[in-house]
Amino acid sequence: NNYALGLTIRTIDGRKVVQHNGGINGFNTFLSYYPESRITIAVLANLNGPAADQLGPQLGAIAHGDGATKP
Repeated sequence: NNYALGLTIRTIDGRKVVQHNGGINGFNTFLSYYPESRITIAVLANLNGPAADQLGPQLGAIAHGDGATKP
């Protein structure tokens, strides 16, 4: 499958991306790396909920010149 050593490798909008997310009470994180464009996105949130997971891909789209959508 696409999961190994705590990382997920996928293709989003035709771009290869290596991702990891997680959280613990009161904190959530999202990390993605686009190897072809050498762009790294890191989101740290001091709240519970999906904010980091929603914001991370949006920032990746913006960094690649794509438009972001409202979650």
